[in-house]
Amino acid sequence: DSQWSCRRLDQVVTEFGCQGLELDMALVAWGTDLLRENGACSDRKARRYSNQGQAKTRDPFQMRLNAYRVLLTRGRDGAIIFVPPLSELDETYEFLLDCGVPGL
Repeated sequence: DSQWSCRRLDQVVTEFGCQGLELDMALVAWGTDLLRENGACSDRKARRYSNQGQAKTRDPFQMRLNAYRVLLTRGRDGAIIFVPPLSELDETYEFLLDCGVPGL
């Protein structure tokens, strides 16, 4: 088994590290940085993007949505979404099921 084998599941990347990367299947771990709360998406628990330096973040919430969009679209054949068993992610998990994501 090669040290670069995908079966090892020992490397993670951010939305920046996976740009341009195509995988057969992406495994995305959902975090508390993007929650479904009271019927709407929320990033209230996310660490904010830094506004230091020249580039200013105009819309941190949109950047968070875009990060998940990038991660969820890396797989050619699909994506597996792991939602940790945290009570704060219950509504997010139910929302994903309601959108047609099959539960495993």
